[in-house]
Amino acid sequence: MALLSGELLMSLLYYVLLRGLGNAIVTLKVYGTDIPSVSFTPMDVVYAVLELANSFMFFLMIFPEILYFSIRNKDYFPLIVSSLGLGGPNIASEMTHSILPLPYDPVREASIFVASLSLILSAYISREFIIGKMKSRYILFLVSNFILSISGIFYSVTINEIPYGLATLITLFLAFQRPTIHVSNRKLVLLSCIPQYLWGMSIAFWFNLTNLTYVMGIAMFLLYGGLMLMSMPKRRMKGIG
Repeated sequence: MALLSGELLMSLLYYVLLRGLGNAIVTLKVYGTDIPSVSFTPMDVVYAVLELANSFMFFLMIFPEILYFSIRNKDYFPLIVSSLGLGGPNIASEMTHSILPLPYDPVREASIFVASLSLILSAYISREFIIGKMKSRYILFLVSNFILSISGIFYSVTINEIPYGLATLITLFLAFQRPTIHVSNRKLVLLSCIPQYLWGMSIAFWFNLTNLTYVMGIAMFLLYGGLMLMSMPKRRMKGIG
């Protein structure tokens, strides 16, 4: 929590120095909700803080810290989960307004990137869970992927990324937790199909392929299943369940 609070504060300071406190809050609120505004209310301050998690500046500040932590402690789970949380359309949407001189916000392209990242990381984490190298923390990854994919659908439909910012902060918090519950039911890996389905649907929405929404979702669903089948040793496959 200290890391998250500190980096959010530093990100806010960046915007305040750049625009002033009032303008910074209004700007962040507009970025997050896509609703024009010239003044702010107390609730808009909450929106601004949540939108900070979607800023490219926040990504640049917190990701090296997470990378250093993972390398120093030889614990790469926080890095894996944080990469998923920080690799979505929310980061890409502010690149133009922050640092990178891009001609447009590559949100659509980022939706493909985070869906691919989810697919690969889900297959890897699920495999680690099945062969016994990961126990209770698998639930943390599963929950994180669920809330990110659901907020990703909401973002692609409404262009409101405030829920995605909240999902990102929750994901970053979960990345550093170590639950004591013991989880051993290998059938849980089947639940990872659902986030893949949702990520596929969000890609369809971003590219205005609404007639292919379910097809894209099913395609991601099947890709995950295929990756799992190919990555699992045969001797382990017989014992699943």
